[in-house]
Amino acid sequence: MLDKLKTPVTKQWLETCIDEHESLKATVSEKKYQHKDKDEQYFTEVLKRVVNIFEESVDARQKTADVGETIGMIIGGKFLPAGSILSGLGNTEYACSLSNCYLTKLENDSLESIFDAFKKLARTYSYRGGSGIDITVLRPKKARVNNAALTSSGAVSFMPIFSSVTEVIGQMGRRGALLISMDVRHPDILSFVWVKANPESILGIDPFTQKTPDISGANISVKVTDEFMEAVAQDDDWNLIFPDRAADPEKYDAEWDGDYEKWIASGGEMYIHETVRARDLFRQIAEAAWQCGDPGMLFIDTVQRMSPGTFIDEDRLKPMGVNPCVPPYALLLDKDRLRRIDDPEAQTWTSWKTGEKEVIRLHTNIGLSVDYTPDHELKLVDGSFRAAKDCVGEKLSHPVDVIIKEELFASLYPNIPLNTPIIVTGYESLGVQEVWDFKMKEPPNYNLCQGVIAHNCGEQALGWYNNCLLGAFALHKYVENPWSDKAEFDDEAFISDVYKAVLFMDTMAGINQDLHPLLEQREADKYGRRIGIEVTGLGDALAMLGIPYGSEEALGWIDHIFHEKAIAEIEASNSLAMTLGPCPAMKSKEARKQFLDSPYIQTLGLSFKLQGSIVNHGLRNTAFNTMGPCGSLSIVAGNCTSGMEPPFAIQYRRKTRLSDKEFTFVHQPILDYLRKVDNPEAFYIENLKDDFHYVESHELHWSDRIEMQAAVQKYTDASISSTINLSANTSSEVISDIYLNAWEKGLKGVTVFRDGCKEGVLSLGSSDASQTKEPPQKTMSPAAGGMFMKELLDVERAERHRVLWKGAKMYIIISIDDDDRPVEVFVKLPREAGINGDGIYSEETYQEKFSLWESVTRLASLLLRTGMPIGKIIKQLDKSSYSVVDASAVLARVLRKYQDNPDLDEYTDEEITDLKLGIECRECHEHAYVFEGGCGVCKACGYTDCG
Repeated sequence: MLDKLKTPVTKQWLETCIDEHESLKATVSEKKYQHKDKDEQYFTEVLKRVVNIFEESVDARQKTADVGETIGMIIGGKFLPAGSILSGLGNTEYACSLSNCYLTKLENDSLESIFDAFKKLARTYSYRGGSGIDITVLRPKKARVNNAALTSSGAVSFMPIFSSVTEVIGQMGRRGALLISMDVRHPDILSFVWVKANPESILGIDPFTQKTPDISGANISVKVTDEFMEAVAQDDDWNLIFPDRAADPEKYDAEWDGDYEKWIASGGEMYIHETVRARDLFRQIAEAAWQCGDPGMLFIDTVQRMSPGTFIDEDRLKPMGVNPCVPPYALLLDKDRLRRIDDPEAQTWTSWKTGEKEVIRLHTNIGLSVDYTPDHELKLVDGSFRAAKDCVGEKLSHPVDVIIKEELFASLYPNIPLNTPIIVTGYESLGVQEVWDFKMKEPPNYNLCQGVIAHNCGEQALGWYNNCLLGAFALHKYVENPWSDKAEFDDEAFISDVYKAVLFMDTMAGINQDLHPLLEQREADKYGRRIGIEVTGLGDALAMLGIPYGSEEALGWIDHIFHEKAIAEIEASNSLAMTLGPCPAMKSKEARKQFLDSPYIQTLGLSFKLQGSIVNHGLRNTAFNTMGPCGSLSIVAGNCTSGMEPPFAIQYRRKTRLSDKEFTFVHQPILDYLRKVDNPEAFYIENLKDDFHYVESHELHWSDRIEMQAAVQKYTDASISSTINLSANTSSEVISDIYLNAWEKGLKGVTVFRDGCKEGVLSLGSSDASQTKEPPQKTMSPAAGGMFMKELLDVERAERHRVLWKGAKMYIIISIDDDDRPVEVFVKLPREAGINGDGIYSEETYQEKFSLWESVTRLASLLLRTGMPIGKIIKQLDKSSYSVVDASAVLARVLRKYQDNPDLDEYTDEEITDLKLGIECRECHEHAYVFEGGCGVCKACGYTDCG
């Protein structure tokens, strides 16, 4: 009986849906990728151009069969180059890089550097690239400067400049993309955290334009260290620090570049600007993200630790962070003698104090005891490095003939037998102690420390001016017999195609060498030849296999597929190095060994044969894979799920582009399947999500999303772009839990999005969520009950009113139409509104007040859009007010400013006086003088000009 109430699939409905998908795909292709000068009219012609240039450019030493199979893989849609390659390859109309993104550097703390970076960003955007930029180098607010301003406006004040160039400069259907980051130790970090959620209070109002500076063109992320996260976990204080320029101005100007560890290691002095509670700062990061989706969290130490390219060359790939290592009494080898790590006279390494952390003492079979922090890495006999706490039962690499000769070792350690295996038998905790970091000034990246070989403390992240050259596998296209008992993933075909993808991407890297916007970018790319092979359609592949997204089965499948993919990428790069030669960064055997020693490569468990081949021949590339959002790419790949994301919604209501009729729109892979089956009518539209095993993003717990991202991150050498979608009623405390869990799971970063926290983005409340359309005309559309409702444009003029309500400063924003009539009202309620009478913040109090204002403003907006006279709305607000300071009265006062001719007949004399609805009376000075029957009369004192 129930099925009779449902809608069966029809061929006409199928074709309508598919036509809509193809129309969207054609629009994206036309606007973003097709070359008009080559008369390209279809996406297939874009792919043909790409493979033709690939075939012309690939090195002649590559096998013809490999080239042909690579072309077939791309034409068949199994592997798609990213947008910049599709758009830029063979482009003769304008300059265009093949890379999607770069990292631009602020060279130093100066106005010249700021505007030089501005210029570099503009040039990068004009070549179709996006960019990241870190503003940690800029001095904090109120710091002294050597110009007429006397003090600095702070690092955050320059963010609108970088955002503005991002908004203005773009090319070929792509606006510039910008991510701004700041170190969690910077004194301006709180302003940075809140700059997008509360720009009025952070940036103020421009005295010339009377507007608040805008940074909508940028995303922002806080670079968070392990030390900070540990301080949060332990509820410790946190110092906000910055170099003391006054101590040595010349050193500051010449050496300070935003790298805290490098500055401290060089002897630079730090000034503590403020000490805060780590948990308070952490909570505010979460609350800002709760309000507007920014900032994201970038776990910089994890980024450094799990990025293999950062171990290859310390000069070209600069270190960006460190982890505490050893107590100050630890003895390190300095040429031919041992020195304490805190000895400033050391010649072969630099060291610096980093704080306090737990120290453990490892015991060995030969009586040697060594003290390290639990995570510091020691070298094993097989050449790998392992965390100290995980070395029990392991055989440590002996220093003799590795970094030190027998005679010197015997003189330094007379009680340790030469060449006797050193086996860790156990360890004990020594509690929390002062700890120091060290880093070798010259290779190798390890040293003799306390009688065993220990790794450098400093590890490196991605170098400045490096780029992302991307291409993605459409993962769902490798599923055979989808949505059936015989469904399986074709591992063999997929891994075979990974080799072809590396060949294609390396060829693109060669073409791209001289297409980068900046000289620094060209030099960096020639040195490392980075490539980034990602996937899209992961959510579809899992559904086709009948595996629920986020399940244990999904995690196991990911572990297998992505592990095999990562190894195949390195094997392919090594094979190319044998034929074509390694990239410059991998020419030395020392660099190759350091690559193999990196924690990420150790995680992969490469075979001894492959490791030996890498040592002998090197690699063609220094980075291999990533995981981006693949937005437009997922559309031209068949409107599949984007990147590794689960689907937002499998079906929703929308209007057709041609007839403007509303219908149920469904995810394309399902439609493609239904069009091939013999009896699509056996399916009901309302059942498709469950019939095809999809799990939508709002159905997943946030911990499932983190588990999925952690599974992918384990075998991804670069970062992952994935957003955890949260319901509107999610609290900021949950976001704090997400950040903490993400760090514990080893994620490199995490981004959250709470439904409704930003205006004008995809929301479950929108029935037109994915439709691409022109801005609507200013019309009235039918509403319930025969009323007509004014439609809102995508962009509306608005006026902001700052008011005080119950001690909290808040903003009421009124959207107005071309006739200066209000059409919408909403409120930005500060977090201070949640502080109760005892001065304690309460989330429950805040949510109650937030709900009150949401209800009042939504109802007022609804009435304004239906044409209700503003005076009648104000009258009802006044009637519901019990005092002049409650919400209704505050909103009525603001709306009254838009009431040209109030209908005073609806008000009593007392209301006119109390509400100040008249003009000022010359007799009693009350705002109660009104006009009645052609004469003016004061409703407060009775004065009249009419005698």
